[in-house]
Amino acid sequence: MNRNSLSKSIMSAGFFLLTITLGFGQFIESGKIVYERKTNLLKIPNLPPFLKQIAEEKKYNVDEFVLTFNENGSVFVPKAAMTNNPADMLSTKNTVYSNHVTKDRMTMLDMMGNKIFIQDTVNKISWTMTDNTRKLAGYECRMAIYRKNDSTNLYAWYAEELVPSVGPETFSGLPGTILGLATEDGGVVYFAKSVEFTKVEDSAFKYDTGKTKVYTKQGFADEITRQMGNTPMAKGMIAGFFRWY
Repeated sequence: MNRNSLSKSIMSAGFFLLTITLGFGQFIESGKIVYERKTNLLKIPNLPPFLKQIAEEKKYNVDEFVLTFNENGSVFVPKAAMTNNPADMLSTKNTVYSNHVTKDRMTMLDMMGNKIFIQDTVNKISWTMTDNTRKLAGYECRMAIYRKNDSTNLYAWYAEELVPSVGPETFSGLPGTILGLATEDGGVVYFAKSVEFTKVEDSAFKYDTGKTKVYTKQGFADEITRQMGNTPMAKGMIAGFFRWY
């Protein structure tokens, strides 16, 4: 084969590979996703009377979060901090740091400006795969189901084009990135609004607890009970924080 023929063969092969890439989409390993979370306040159980009245008046809380990720880690952050508005007490605004290599996780709870850190490991969720699909944020997603118990199901939609196994809050474990998440009763629904491909350094996932005490899940639940007793409000707070943890 002469040099001209070889050059044409290489160009043809390159064009063929480019066509395949464009035809099947680009696999994304790092970027940022903006999620909208809608919480149906009327479906929160065991609320004390004053919070139940607020829930009945407002009906929904709508919040936005940003998930920044690469193949080594991720951080899930609310776009707006908690306020002193009592309605903010009806839905959490947690920041979640996940290490994909060590499987460690740190959750920072925002309790009216007070930061509480909870050390844990990444959830091991037994997902049931389905053939159902839907398009979210421009990506074709497959649906998976998490059956926590006989009465509680969680539905997730994940995009295989987004490589890291990440998602909103503490959810992961699927062969792609979760762009949609919903409880069976519609009490809490997450949907991705946008996906941005960008280079993300591991430094984005660093955090500093400073001198703040770091709890385990059980340690934090014990602390709430110690301060508030075995009251309905204490039980509701614990259930709200750790419903899916």
